Amino acid sequence: PMDAPFAAATLANTSAAAPPSVIPNFYIYTDEPFEWRDLLTCYKERFGVDAWEDERMWELAQNTGALWLHEALLRHPRRVTRPDEADIFFVPVDAYVSFKAGACKGSEHRARMDAARLKLARSHWWSRKGGADHVFIAPWWGAKAAWGKELWALAKDAAVLVTFDEGFAHDWKKVRRAGRKRAGRQLVAFTLSLSFVAHKCGVIH
Repeated sequence: PMDAPFAAATLANTSAAAPPSVIPNFYIYTDEPFEWRDLLTCYKERFGVDAWEDERMWELAQNTGALWLHEALLRHPRRVTRPDEADIFFVPVDAYVSFKAGACKGSEHRARMDAARLKLARSHWWSRKGGADHVFIAPWWGAKAAWGKELWALAKDAAVLVTFDEGFAHDWKKVRRAGRKRAGRQLVAFTLSLSFVAHKCGVIH
């Protein structure tokens, strides 16, 4: 389970990180194929450790940063549950957890990425602005290969990418590089002000 004291402290800090006037309402996809919780069970079965707490190597705390951020976004006060009320949209495709979980609950990693791509491509909310108001989070350097060429091609010219190292995303047009003062879970604290995302999406000019 998620470290509740850490999460509570992080959410308290990030909720106060920027004045409400510059934090837009946002929607985060939660339906299939964007539900990641089943993957956590498979991850633990495969590696013998919760993805929330996997620090067997130092970089794993960074690689699971998207997991922490997606969970925090679900709890953020500016999250809306109706997409027509949102200024921006978060797409919780966790390349690292999915890739490492592998075959899980009858699905394979590549099939999950293809399902995410098709879901977005057919979405009214994606089509409305061609994905320009959508945000992906990928602190893991292997995300490009793990997402696959089709999903990457769909998103790279319009959506915002939040990452630690834009080197793997040199062809992505709108990249926001998070600071490296602390790895992994500090991405949560850095990102949840949301003001920079709103700017990248054209919500704040």
